[in-house]
Amino acid sequence: MNSGLRKKNVEIENSDDEEELRKSVGANNLELENQLRERQNKVQSSLSRGDLSQALKHVLENPPLGNCDLSLKEKNLSLVLSVLTTAKPSDIPIDSNWDLETLAKYIYKGMEHPDKFNPQNLLLWHEKVTEIGGVGLLGRVLTDIRTA
Repeated sequence: MNSGLRKKNVEIENSDDEEELRKSVGANNLELENQLRERQNKVQSSLSRGDLSQALKHVLENPPLGNCDLSLKEKNLSLVLSVLTTAKPSDIPIDSNWDLETLAKYIYKGMEHPDKFNPQNLLLWHEKVTEIGGVGLLGRVLTDIRTA
């Protein structure tokens, strides 16, 4: 065996990256909560007009990725998945202008809670996201440290 090989502790590297990511968010919790309330208003307005595509665009704007406030992340997850579950399978719009990586993160996060969110509906959305973004998109989502 070659003992001259360089070893790297990946877990230490990831913890440093995650800490830098939390600092780079730059917004305090109050600001993030205000942004969430604004998004909720925009989403409700779009849904009341029957514009699912616009509601989805609004709900994916500035998500609290990497933020350590779990209650804020849960509220945002509920908002995103409420939009996803309002669509009938035949009405799921296909739009390549969405932030597909963020959408896929929320789909996977929703699948972690099958008791709260309908996994069949989420699988239909997963199919559409894969159709648009391809499997490379899913690989990027699964390896990204910024969680939804």
